[in-house]
Amino acid sequence: MQRHDRALAGLVSALEEWLSGRLGAEPTRKAVKALRGELQSKLDLPAPVASAVRTSEDRMLISVERFLGQTSPDAEGQRSLFEALNGATRDRADALLRWRISRNAELAKSNKSGTKGHYLTWESRWLEIWRSEVDVTFRLQKAFLQSQVDQGASGQSYVGELLALQSKAEKVTAPAGLESLSNLAKKRLTLLARAAEQLERVGAGSRGALTRLRKLNKEQIEMTRQMQDQRLEVLGRFVGRS
Repeated sequence: MQRHDRALAGLVSALEEWLSGRLGAEPTRKAVKALRGELQSKLDLPAPVASAVRTSEDRMLISVERFLGQTSPDAEGQRSLFEALNGATRDRADALLRWRISRNAELAKSNKSGTKGHYLTWESRWLEIWRSEVDVTFRLQKAFLQSQVDQGASGQSYVGELLALQSKAEKVTAPAGLESLSNLAKKRLTLLARAAEQLERVGAGSRGALTRLRKLNKEQIEMTRQMQDQRLEVLGRFVGRS
């Protein structure tokens, strides 16, 4: 998964470089082609989960490649692209989190105490927060892309949801060695809350909303990659210890 997370971060980075005019179309296509190769690497996951992840990643790649194939993509083209990326990202994250919740519960049965048990307890509480975060992220990004925010779904309503998740997160005590990962997870919630506040200012569907969404997408994927890197490092230290 680490290799795939890095490839997706690279995909979003290459797309942003092109949209901002810092990278030409042809170099961007070459970068995307190389990243497609990276995303073909083996996934050490149960077959149904791996299939769901690959399907979502293929949807992302196809959407980006189709967008890059346009002669002169406009704001509407960008909205269509980010709608596709938003849905695929949500489906990928949800498939992974469902599996991790199930796997965590299985491991917790035989690791109720000790270092590993403390880690599993900590992660089980965060996994539920992360599932809620995925749902809020999907709806928030969808709001950025709409021509106008639906009644009752203003930026402030998302701020309220994210503040509630932050409150839950503050109650999850991080065992020794997990403080950095815990702080990064809290930082990602703060990033989303700030984006929700900006939705109120820039207005849904505007050029400013698209620009802010691109920035949010890039920052969030990079932060998620960092979290996964740290989580794997933590697992290397915690797994196998009593």
